Amino acid sequence: MDSQFFFTAELPSNTPRARKSFITVIILIVLCGLGICIGKFFWHDYTYYLYTREGNLPVISGWPVVLYSWSCIFGVCLSLILPFMYFMQDWKKPALALNATELFINQQMIKNTFVPYTNIQEVRPSLDGYLIKFKEVEPIISQQFFMFKPLLKSNLASRQLYVNKLYTAGDLPSFMQQLSSKIKSE
Repeated sequence: MDSQFFFTAELPSNTPRARKSFITVIILIVLCGLGICIGKFFWHDYTYYLYTREGNLPVISGWPVVLYSWSCIFGVCLSLILPFMYFMQDWKKPALALNATELFINQQMIKNTFVPYTNIQEVRPSLDGYLIKFKEVEPIISQQFFMFKPLLKSNLASRQLYVNKLYTAGDLPSFMQQLSSKIKSE
C-alpha cells in the first residue's frame, strides 16, 4: 500500500444518510414506474384525440398521457442520477483524512484527492460546519474524472469547500483543529 494512505486522522463518510438518499431515489423511480403502468392501464379509456390549429395534426390528450409522459421523464432522469450519486465518492475510503503532508478529500464530487497543506489557505468555522479555503483549485480539479470536472469547477469557483455533518461522521471540530494546526506548521 502506498505511504500516502497512512492517515493520522480520518472521518468516515456519513453512510446512513447516503443510504437514505439512495433509497429515496429508488422509491421515486419505483413510483415513476407505477405512474407509467397506471397511465398505460387507463390509456384507452381516458384519452382522446385533438387536432392542432396550425398543422391540423392529431394530438393525444388526457390525464393518462400526462401521467405517463411525466413519469417517463422523471424515471429516466432519476435513473441517470442514481449512478452519478454512487460514483461521486469512493465509499470504501474516508470522507476526510490527514497524513503527514496532505489532506485527503473524498466527498462532494472530490473523489480520492490529496491536497497538500501548502495549497490550503485557511480553515474557519461557518454556520454548522467549516470552510476550507484553497489557494489554487486547478490541481484539485485536474485529479478528477472528466465527467465531474465542469461541475467541480463551478462548485469550487470561490476556492472554498464547505464541510459539515451531512457528509461526514465522527468528531468534525477536533479534526478541523488538527487540520488548522498542520496548515499553520507548514
